[in-house]
Amino acid sequence: MRWWELLAASVPGTTPRVQITLREKHGVPNIVELVDIEMIPVLQLAPYDFGADNRPIPSRPYDEMPDEWYRYWLGSLADSGVTGVRPVYRGSWNVPTTEITDLALRRSVLEVIFRKRRETELGMEASSVWWPLYGGLALYCKSENVVIEPGCCADLSGEARWHEVVDYKEAAWWPLPIGHPTQWVQYRAPRLIISSVQETTDPIARWAVCPERLRGALVPALAELERFAERMAGALPFNYEGEALLVGRKLAGLAE
Repeated sequence: MRWWELLAASVPGTTPRVQITLREKHGVPNIVELVDIEMIPVLQLAPYDFGADNRPIPSRPYDEMPDEWYRYWLGSLADSGVTGVRPVYRGSWNVPTTEITDLALRRSVLEVIFRKRRETELGMEASSVWWPLYGGLALYCKSENVVIEPGCCADLSGEARWHEVVDYKEAAWWPLPIGHPTQWVQYRAPRLIISSVQETTDPIARWAVCPERLRGALVPALAELERFAERMAGALPFNYEGEALLVGRKLAGLAE
C-alpha cells in the first residue's frame, strides 16, 4: 500500500483541480472514507479577470510549472488591488470567503467582478450583475488530504444543491454541483460514493461520505454564506442603498 499526491494539470478557463491523496492496492485505488469533512464556501478569483492585459502567462501547463502559475495568479490579483488572500490550497483559484473580510478588499473584488459582468453580458438586464458569484462549496477532508472544489460554471448557489446530494438515494451516478471538470455521486447504502475528476459516463469511485456527516458540515457553511452576504452588502456602492442586503444575498447565492 502506498500514498502519493496528485495535483491535476490546469485547464485554460478553469481553476486547477484537485489536490487529493489516493490509497492504492495492487494498482487499483480503493474507495477511501472521508470522515473529518468540512464544507468551505469559496469564491473563485480567476487570474484572467483580475490580471493586467500585458501580464505574461506561464509558458507550460500547470503540472510542469506550479510555482510560476501560482505567482501568476497572485500577481494577476494584485494588478487589481487584491492582495493578502490565500486559496483553499496552493494552486487553486478558489479563495475561502472567510478570507474576504477587509472592506477595501471586498470593494476591489466587487469592482472587478461587476465590470467584467457588464462587459461580457451586454444586452442583458442590469440585474445580471447580481447573479451569484462564481465559486461554491469545497468539500475538504484534512486527514486524507482531499479537496473537492468547484470549477468552471459553478457559483455560490450550489450550496442549495448540496442538500440534494445529502438526500440522494439512487444507484445511478449524478453530477456534483461543482461545475466542470465533473465529479459524480451515487448512493451505496449507507454511504454516498464520490468519483474522481472525469468527464465520462462511467465514473470511477474514489471516496465514501456519510450523508449525515455531510448534512452536518453544511450547517456552518450556510452560516458563513449568510455572514458573507452581509459583508458583500456592506461593500456595495452607494447607489445600491435600499437594495444592498438583497443584492448581497443574491451574490452569495441565497436569494433569487
